[in-house]
Amino acid sequence: YCRAPVQPMSAHGNPAMRILHLSSEYPPQPVYGLGRYVRELAEAQAALGHYVVVATNSFGGQEFETLKGGVHVRRVHVPPPPQAPSTSNMLLHFNLQLMERLMESRGRNPKK
Repeated sequence: YCRAPVQPMSAHGNPAMRILHLSSEYPPQPVYGLGRYVRELAEAQAALGHYVVVATNSFGGQEFETLKGGVHVRRVHVPPPPQAPSTSNMLLHFNLQLMERLMESRGRNPKK
């Protein structure tokens, strides 16, 4: 679903990467440490010439596909993120749901 140009070059002259971040929060929704960290990291990677996409939930977002700070932000409807996960399984489950919804929103069925 990432439509990056063929073999773009980064600011350092190396082939640019296509980077996908999964995050349960991302501005402008109320963010805590994770949302701020992901935004700063994604914008820094985009500034280096990489194609960066952040997939996040739609909570608090009015625009479902935006380009801000060189970062492609895709908001999809998913259940609320886990609160203080007691196991990594809860977080993995949330990330899998986020990826499934993202692929569905792009016209792909991940279960086929």
